Amino acid sequence: MPYALSSAMEPEYRIDWHASEDVTKLLLNAGKPVDVSGLDLRFIKRSNRGKLSSFPYGLGGKFTCSAEFRDVVEELEPNTHQFIPVDVFSKDGSRSDEVIFLVNLLSFIDFVDTDESKGLTPLKSLSGRDYFDVDMIEGRFVLSIITEAISDLHFWRSSGLTFGAFRSYFFCSDQAHDLILSRSLTNINFTPVGLT
Repeated sequence: MPYALSSAMEPEYRIDWHASEDVTKLLLNAGKPVDVSGLDLRFIKRSNRGKLSSFPYGLGGKFTCSAEFRDVVEELEPNTHQFIPVDVFSKDGSRSDEVIFLVNLLSFIDFVDTDESKGLTPLKSLSGRDYFDVDMIEGRFVLSIITEAISDLHFWRSSGLTFGAFRSYFFCSDQAHDLILSRSLTNINFTPVGLT
């Protein structure tokens, strides 16, 4: 069974960040590698509270991760996705020794059978594009999965009609879920995805 993976938003890991303009302009949700040469890639802490986690949040809408999370992804899918190192600075302007990566997952998959799934609400965007909102039912996304679309994958993002509903999620395989848990990575929430 796949899992939707998101930040758990645990309070101890809440960090108030400011991203450099180049970070905010990066397009990391198109399933394509981005060229970051010559860019000013920085996160600046606005306060000293909060600890850096394996899957931070509050970073200007970008997916970010620790080196440990990146290592899990690389172990299961070597050289498949793009991890972009970002410099971290304290509020006093000094460079931190903390390491953080922007995550650009390059596998965008239409893996949901919308005809057989539950909890889908058909909607239309302002531009007239059809899409679905997805509701959680009893702590899970009750979706019919197109298994052959994800059978060889460990990490991916949703494309197709469910892209909008899942733009703030990664998806992962059972094996990825188990490996993340075995490494005791922090601030990660897993929501089961499937009909049963």
